[in-house]
Amino acid sequence: MKLTTKTYLSLFIFLNMNLFSYAQSYDIDEANQLFISKSYYKAIPAFKNLLLTEDNSNINYKLGLCYFNLNKEIESIPYLKKATNDTYKKYSLKNTSIPYAPIDAFYYLAKAQHVNGNIILAFELYNSFYDKAKKNNPLRCKAYIGILQCEIAKNLNTKTTDDVVWNLGDTINTSLEESSPVITLDGETIYFTSSKLRKDKSNLNFKDPNTGSYFKDIYVSHQTMKGSWSEPKILALCKPNQSEKPTSILPNGNQLLINKGNSQNSDIYKSEITNSSFYDLSPFPAKSMNTNSNEIDASLSINEEFIYFSSDRRGGFGGFDLYRLRKLPDGTWSKAMNLGSTINSINDEVSPFIGLDNLTLYFSSNNSKSMGGFDIFMTQINAISKWSTPVNLGIPINSTDDDLYYSTTSNGMKAIFSSDRNNTDQDIYFSQTSKSHYQNVAIFKGKIKTSNLDKIPKGVYITVEDLTIKTKIKTYNPRQSDGVYILNLKPCHTYLINYYYKNKSFSKLEQFISCKSSYQEIHKEIILDVINLSNPTLKK
Repeated sequence: MKLTTKTYLSLFIFLNMNLFSYAQSYDIDEANQLFISKSYYKAIPAFKNLLLTEDNSNINYKLGLCYFNLNKEIESIPYLKKATNDTYKKYSLKNTSIPYAPIDAFYYLAKAQHVNGNIILAFELYNSFYDKAKKNNPLRCKAYIGILQCEIAKNLNTKTTDDVVWNLGDTINTSLEESSPVITLDGETIYFTSSKLRKDKSNLNFKDPNTGSYFKDIYVSHQTMKGSWSEPKILALCKPNQSEKPTSILPNGNQLLINKGNSQNSDIYKSEITNSSFYDLSPFPAKSMNTNSNEIDASLSINEEFIYFSSDRRGGFGGFDLYRLRKLPDGTWSKAMNLGSTINSINDEVSPFIGLDNLTLYFSSNNSKSMGGFDIFMTQINAISKWSTPVNLGIPINSTDDDLYYSTTSNGMKAIFSSDRNNTDQDIYFSQTSKSHYQNVAIFKGKIKTSNLDKIPKGVYITVEDLTIKTKIKTYNPRQSDGVYILNLKPCHTYLINYYYKNKSFSKLEQFISCKSSYQEIHKEIILDVINLSNPTLKK
């Protein structure tokens, strides 16, 4: 049958009328149920369709809050603005018949303006909410913290530093979220998480039911000879139906700590490298680490004596707190110790990173000393285990939005972190500063090569003996992919470093570490003669 133009037109009108009718099929109760169940991305089109027939403050408030809870503050602003036109103190989230919004709309509008850098307007809106809200409103305390944060942002804007920050570019960052970066001490490899569609589309049918985004996967990228970054590759351990993110990597790059789970329960796992890649996950072997609460970030000290992590378990100061475990002489781990009120607050402290000196701790917090959202702070522990008052790293490292997951290369002057700045989802950034916070650090960086230029064989390891003070001899494994190893040694000490292949020593050296420098690097290259192990050579 041949269709005429008139027939096509009639069919077009019929289809569009049906689509329009379908779009209007949402009722307020259905939209509200999606909202209450935190299915925000599904609730957005429902509330938008309801606005076509009833443009009131209540619907605008809930639509704005959907965007807000998905970290899309810019999109939330016009709806929250409309919501503030008609507010009332008495409000029920479940009552769908009321046309007005709660006083809370002023707080969320203030927060949305705040993270987008509109400090003066945010300050006014926080104050307006604080004055209007009942004293028992739980957001009133948060509004007060917001007022203090606006003052911090105002003060930090007047201070200049020589720090430089730059985006890693579109090889790493996309229009979606890239976050949780960790970097190897040599600065040549980064691991991070992304919520993008995989190249093979194996995660196409797996999305987070609350956000509508793909579950987060871990990717790795290496620095090329030209200084650019290679195309990221997904780690084999990633599952399409769950989220994983890296939290830290051991100095030689042989072990990765990983967070796995969901908003109800997440734990810390570890993965050891096998055949130059990470394949398997196992829970971190400490009884006090993972609980029924959320453990989300962790950082292991270079000597593997301490591990720092973030948890919202009971007994803290509020939200997520930072804790520490210590490895005991028998190889087990101590009970978790809260780092105390100098560091932890009624808000959240997350993404700890312990520096190479085992004294300097970086972390992120959304407490009253931040500019807004999460800021990156630095604190140091002294000889009697007291932490110094945390210092806000300031602009340009911090912004009025979330700045998280700060970790450094070996000298402490180059760092990687992720941020929501510039009205985007989380992107990954580098920072460079002229001064390191690390104290009395000596890094012995080396590389083992084979005489036939093949990869180093399995069975190669290094022992380090402190000849100045007799301590237990420590064993280290070089990175099998390229033979690189990194040792953290103490200034003013003499060490015996021995290189083994299949329990047979093929090279040794005695090394004195200078006492004069707060940071120093020593480079050595070892040649493993795979043909004649009795005649290895040492190159400086």
